[in-house]
Amino acid sequence: MTASHAVHIGFVSPNAKWGAHYDDLLALVPDGVQVDIQPLGLYRTSLNELSEAGGDHLAKTTQLVAERGWAGVAVTGAPMQVQNKDLPERLRAATGVPVTTALESSTAALRALSAERALVMTPFDASMNALVGEYLKGAGIDAVFPETALGTGPGALALSADEVYELAKGALMAASDVEAIYFQGARLNPLGCLERMETDFSVPIVASNPAMLWNLLSLLGEHRPSGVGGRLLRDWPALVDA
Repeated sequence: MTASHAVHIGFVSPNAKWGAHYDDLLALVPDGVQVDIQPLGLYRTSLNELSEAGGDHLAKTTQLVAERGWAGVAVTGAPMQVQNKDLPERLRAATGVPVTTALESSTAALRALSAERALVMTPFDASMNALVGEYLKGAGIDAVFPETALGTGPGALALSADEVYELAKGALMAASDVEAIYFQGARLNPLGCLERMETDFSVPIVASNPAMLWNLLSLLGEHRPSGVGGRLLRDWPALVDA
């Protein structure tokens, strides 16, 4: 489809409040696309609380789709999905619109960029990374995690774009034969240095938020390449069957 008409989509987050990384995401939204970002407030202190939040997420998201007329929904946060594995299908059945997740979109992006082995950068602890790695393995992606901790949870919010760049550079130097870098968990925000990393590291960079934007719009039959957001949004590759 052309970019001559408006598309209204929603991003739903398990967080309780707006994060600055969403401002960076909105700067990448193509003309003619409206993105609502809605925090759902599903946990207070630990991401593990999300294991009991699937029902609340389903109810709140279904209501938002009905009230706001979203054409599709992106479910942010890998911890939400890996602890509620049936949530995406339940949302699709309840809302009747295309639904994607951070993990689904990012694996789709890696496939579209012909990357089967990726360095995975997250702000999560080892147990959550294990669940993410299990999902990626099932999706055909060979995941390589840095050996050193990147700073978890709220601490990742304090990292500057230069610090994120240096973390990725060090992890890439220590990794072997990776074909892309995948940032999962927008608290470890790569958007301020994404273009620079792609240029300097000579590998595509997949970040979960732009990946959800690309994937959801693609599922809706949209092709809206732009001059920002790295190779994924610039080239807007076609979806590849899993």
